[in-house]
Amino acid sequence: MENKLALGLLALGTSALASVTVQDISTIQGETLRLKAELAKATVQKQLDETGKSEGSSTAPVVKAVVGVGAALIATFVYSNGTSVDARVGDTLPGGYRVVEILSNRVTLSQAGRRLVVGFSAEVPVTPPQPSTSPSFPLPVRGAP
Repeated sequence: MENKLALGLLALGTSALASVTVQDISTIQGETLRLKAELAKATVQKQLDETGKSEGSSTAPVVKAVVGVGAALIATFVYSNGTSVDARVGDTLPGGYRVVEILSNRVTLSQAGRRLVVGFSAEVPVTPPQPSTSPSFPLPVRGAP
């Protein structure tokens, strides 16, 4: 009885597999890749939205790399929290920076009417320290002469 059931399932599975073509598999793989790319994009967009909120205008990104040919150059920008984003001329980055120019040796951003030539670095930029409200001189220690 078990052998007949197994044989029947095998026959059913074989006929179902016979109707799947290479084109079907290719379509499924393409759709899977597209969905994975959309998920990755949504994840990065969420990180960028959080970066834009936390970065404000105090820390501009640095350029990690410029790739492409001719007018189709893309710059990879890195923020102080480690988030990176690829952008073309005309794109807006977190923090309100707009990409004005991308050359192999220079990238220019604008923000609130100011132009900023961005530095190249493989390192994550450091957020400048905030002004302290505590005194900069040492306080006396009790019991000290």
